[in-house]
Amino acid sequence: GRINNKGKYIDFKYFNVNFETDVECKTPPPANILSKLQKTTTFKCSIVNLPATVEGHGSMNKWTPAAKSGAMGFNIPGNLLQRNVDAMQITWSGTSFSSSGSSQEYPDKLTGSICYDGSNVLVSFDYQTNNPADELQWSVKNLPIDPKYFMDPKYDFDGKSQLQYTNTDASVVKKYITRLEWKSHEERVEYDGEVKVWDTSLISADWSNRCGFVVTFRE
Repeated sequence: GRINNKGKYIDFKYFNVNFETDVECKTPPPANILSKLQKTTTFKCSIVNLPATVEGHGSMNKWTPAAKSGAMGFNIPGNLLQRNVDAMQITWSGTSFSSSGSSQEYPDKLTGSICYDGSNVLVSFDYQTNNPADELQWSVKNLPIDPKYFMDPKYDFDGKSQLQYTNTDASVVKKYITRLEWKSHEERVEYDGEVKVWDTSLISADWSNRCGFVVTFRE
């Protein structure tokens, strides 16, 4: 306020602000859900229709800067979008799952964990390929999956249960993907011995509204 035409503090109050930046979920799923999840042996994740803001450059006249393909996407296992890609074989240790990789020359790596928030199974994982020609690093944090269909036998697929999450809303999908980076390096030797190269990379900052996301655990 003003006193004798001068600005003065006339009051103040203390406020206590409590905040949590990253609450770590540690509650395991109920025993019946956990035991059934531990029987799943494969894991698969796909994200499609990523933004076309992929940058490419080099001496090889190969792709436009947009992308390798019109529907940019990634799969676990693998890197670029593929059809009928196989799922990764996983093993369980309590509430954690992992895979030693699906490639012999450049084994990819998957580690993850689950917890329970009172109604959903929360899935977190880190995945990476180690192929210098196609390197992908991908992380998801606390993806909520409702287990009600997983626990109902009438929803079994070919007599096997699967826990699945599907979403095509990019504004929702991007909340759970904490990291998505891809680098591709290709070289080709021409007839005259000249080595031509092409480098492409994506570090996601922009998202397509058509972005699709599918995660599956299956027996």
